[in-house]
Amino acid sequence: MVFYFVSLFPFTMYSASGASRAAGVGSSADGLDASKTRGADGIDVEAERRKREAEEERKKQDENAALGDDDERRRRREEEERRLLEAERRKRAAKGSEFDAEREQCMAILHTQLRARGGDTLYKQPNTELSHAQASEWLQKPPMKVDKSVKESADTARLSKKFERKLHALVSKVTPEEQYDTMQDYKTLVRDVLISEMQKRGNEILIEVDGAAETFFFAAQRLKKTKTLETKEPCNQVAYYVTKKLEDMIRCRSMARKLTATMKDHIKDAADYLSELVTKPDEYIEAYVSLLGEMEAAGDSLLIEGDISKSYKDAAA
Repeated sequence: MVFYFVSLFPFTMYSASGASRAAGVGSSADGLDASKTRGADGIDVEAERRKREAEEERKKQDENAALGDDDERRRRREEEERRLLEAERRKRAAKGSEFDAEREQCMAILHTQLRARGGDTLYKQPNTELSHAQASEWLQKPPMKVDKSVKESADTARLSKKFERKLHALVSKVTPEEQYDTMQDYKTLVRDVLISEMQKRGNEILIEVDGAAETFFFAAQRLKKTKTLETKEPCNQVAYYVTKKLEDMIRCRSMARKLTATMKDHIKDAADYLSELVTKPDEYIEAYVSLLGEMEAAGDSLLIEGDISKSYKDAAA
């Protein structure tokens, strides 16, 4: 009602002024001197003041509307997260599998953010484009079975890092503080960091036992290959030496303080696991190392031709 009245004010002022002039009267109906409502340059001061007030009122209404939209979006987002969480709980209950409430809450947040951006592009490369909505669908129901060699390839690892950064940026501002640890998944993170740093050391000797040597790279493949670090009878002396070497190595890498304790525990478990295996033959890893050597020797020769070409050397990196 206020806005409606103010918007009509210039028109009513114009009509009253015209009626006064038509009657030959020098002042308005209430006896005010019209010259007192005008500035030195002839501008109607009162009309300008009313105009500014009207603008301010419109701004306030727009701000209130915006706040209302934010509240509505937040409410819808929370409802969507609860719906996804309940759907996942029912699905896991039907399968008889364990339900991790914290993890599923984080996944619900991620799916809500992905769906909110719908068809917007999440990732794009020649002949391939992935939208946010598609990413949400793929996470819930993978469209295909991925071969192990693809999962463990260097290209997949590099692409994984890109997606990790994109998804982190997507949820960082809406993740509750108490769920930061769950969203980050520290154990997986420190495992990947340790293996990466060991691979960077290449053929540098990690340890020698009875005249046989184990390189950092070879030991990293042992850690990458296994699904668990459980060990029955670790060799304490070897484990102690490997622990010191890995701690010295990781000390050179900058790391968030919150990861330090998790990394220390992981190094101890990795050292115990390796203590039973170092310098022992492993045909799978030996074949893998030999293949990488041959690919390095092939150098810049093309392994893959086409729009996205790749040399043997690049593929081995």
